[in-house]
Amino acid sequence: KVIGKYSIAKKDFSGEVETKDLEFSDYWNNYITTWLESSKVHSGLCNTSLKLHLKNFETLSVKGDVAIEGLKADINNIVLMGDYKTTGSLSTHMNDFSRLTYNLKLEVNKANIATSIKALKSIEDIKGSASLSEKKWIFKNLSCSSYGSQASIRGNITSPHKDFTIDAELESILQLKNIRDLVNMDLRTGEAKVKTKIIYKKDKSYHVSGRSDIEDLTFRQKDITVKGNFVIEGESSGTAGDWEKLKYKGTMKFSNAIIEGSSPLALISDASGNATFDTDRIFIKQFEGKTADASIFLRGDIRRQATGPHFDVNINTNNISLAKLISSLPESAKNKFKGIDIKGSCSIDLNLSGIAGKSDSYNYTGKLLLRESTLALPYWPHKLSNISCDLNFEKQKISWQNFYFDINDIRYNSYGRLINFAHPEVAINLKSKDLEAVAEIRTDKNNIINLSKLSVRYRKSTLSASGKLSNIKSAYANLAGNLNLDLKDAPYIFSSHKEKLDKFKAEGILNVKFTMKGPLKDPASWTLFAEGSSGNLRAWGLSLDDFYFDYRMKDKFIDIPVIVAYPYSGIININSRANLKTEEQPYIINIDIKDIDLQQLIKDSSSKDKKIKGTFAAKSVLNGYLKQGGSMQGSGWLQVSDGYLWEFPIMHGMMEVVFMMPPEYVTLTDAFGNFTVRNNRIHTEDFKMLSKTASLLWVGSLGFDTTLDFNITGRFAEDIIKQTTEPGKIASAILREAGNLIMEIRLTGTLAKPTYQIIPFPLKRIFQEKVVDSLRTIFGNMSE
Repeated sequence: KVIGKYSIAKKDFSGEVETKDLEFSDYWNNYITTWLESSKVHSGLCNTSLKLHLKNFETLSVKGDVAIEGLKADINNIVLMGDYKTTGSLSTHMNDFSRLTYNLKLEVNKANIATSIKALKSIEDIKGSASLSEKKWIFKNLSCSSYGSQASIRGNITSPHKDFTIDAELESILQLKNIRDLVNMDLRTGEAKVKTKIIYKKDKSYHVSGRSDIEDLTFRQKDITVKGNFVIEGESSGTAGDWEKLKYKGTMKFSNAIIEGSSPLALISDASGNATFDTDRIFIKQFEGKTADASIFLRGDIRRQATGPHFDVNINTNNISLAKLISSLPESAKNKFKGIDIKGSCSIDLNLSGIAGKSDSYNYTGKLLLRESTLALPYWPHKLSNISCDLNFEKQKISWQNFYFDINDIRYNSYGRLINFAHPEVAINLKSKDLEAVAEIRTDKNNIINLSKLSVRYRKSTLSASGKLSNIKSAYANLAGNLNLDLKDAPYIFSSHKEKLDKFKAEGILNVKFTMKGPLKDPASWTLFAEGSSGNLRAWGLSLDDFYFDYRMKDKFIDIPVIVAYPYSGIININSRANLKTEEQPYIINIDIKDIDLQQLIKDSSSKDKKIKGTFAAKSVLNGYLKQGGSMQGSGWLQVSDGYLWEFPIMHGMMEVVFMMPPEYVTLTDAFGNFTVRNNRIHTEDFKMLSKTASLLWVGSLGFDTTLDFNITGRFAEDIIKQTTEPGKIASAILREAGNLIMEIRLTGTLAKPTYQIIPFPLKRIFQEKVVDSLRTIFGNMSE
């Protein structure tokens, strides 16, 4: 609707214009865009009430108000949407719209602004008013919703129709979880009081500055969680759409901060400090916190480089409780210490540098001090106590001196080095009063440990080995080496069996060459080949000259084809097998003994004053189950020929106690018989000891615990009894037959303390059991 009047003489037009629901896009794009560059209206309904004055068809003046509902327009790369109402006046020259002047008041409702600036992409529901002129647009008391939070905006746009500049200030209380995509950070909680100043120009350059007061922040970056209160002041500049040219700098203060993660210092609490940052660097000027109830100080920087973020920081702590430090670790890291009991404290002064995420680039310099600590490992029977250690870090190297610890009241000292944390190379030296050990280890990229050198001396025994250890969890080993074992050291090396080993009274040097493959925790699964030899070994005080053994184990089957020794002009030959595959683990042992000179043997024993001689031989086959105690059984025979045997302690005692005469009146020259083994005892039914004047038949058993249980039936020449000082004492126990005297003796007790008892022959047994005939069968006739 247009109402007005026109003066032809003055060429002057005055009138009023009213519109209702006018399609604003048609009007704007056809008429206005010609003088407002880079602008286009897409939609909007226009309602106007204007007074017009056109003078000489050259100068146009307009006064009134214009309301546009549902506007959507592009103006210099800014998208405007919403409801707008303007009140005021404007004038322009009809032939040159660039001479437009105006003075308007703008009211905005339900408006949105969208630009290519990330931070302005979510400004919605704008309300408020502005003053507009051709020179400057001034916004006052605008409110909006920004990333789910209410904000207020004020500012201005200068030269809005030419090389415009937007200069705005935004204030908001922002819920940080709503901007996690904007800042590309995993923000969980936090509220930020934001004051931001934004300058944006037509050439798309921008500058943003401001301050954020953040409370109760929680965010995660990879496996690190940060919590606390922060004050950040900073500024950034760049070109919209070209983030490579982004520049920024600022300062940060923090308090009540907590850092959690899987790093070596996994929990830092109650942290405070300040830092500066810019496009290429974060510099931590001051950082102080608590870890494991101890103070921790940190200083350093993180720099952006083409190869990745490069960090160079110093970490300093005092008197950290090791137990509390481990308890503060995340579960994944804490599980690595499961079953490990560690106590004490440590101090750290460490410089750490490298490229984040590339462990092979890490360099360490500094020290770690460990004092008055204890350590107990689940698979190690001995507790380490009174530990003190100085660790020195230098680039890709750790070295230590004066690493002291106690095991069973024995003090140990170690020194060594570790090079290359990604694939460690380790050299270790360990010493104590009785021990010296040197090891050199290298780990390759496949996590295989190469043991290039292992040299151990314990007391007078030595071990040298080399090989590989793969699969760290199962500790699969492939080793070869040599062992020179002084048997006097065995009770100390195998201390849990010391009491048993002491009874052997073993002496001598055993030289063993071995190769082994298999998991260290499961010896039954090893493939193990060993050969051992010694010029002279001693056990129980007896010599085993030229000792040699061959041991082979594969696929849980043990084969010992030979154990041989040449004692006292004779030979002992043993071979054995065992099957570890079955639950019972059966075994068999063959023992063959020949030509042992008893006279030489006795001279080498505690009974060297005894008149004993003869040649000893024996053979036996034994079997049983390794997992069943007392399961050994078998059979065999033994023999002594051309001997003098009455001087054996048991025989000597029998002569003195039973017959009450010196042993030289009876000389036993031969012994032979069969035996069986069962129920932890050696049984015989036919063991015989013979001479020209006496014969003995042994029936009974000898226990592994040295207990005796024998009935001994003897036949003696009649002249022997005449030699006794008390013939009446044994008269009732003697059976006379063909000039021979027969008697029975009961032998019990132990080898150390035998007990003898003469048993009289009852008449019933003599006739019913035909004892004489049995003796003739066994002994023959002495007179023959």
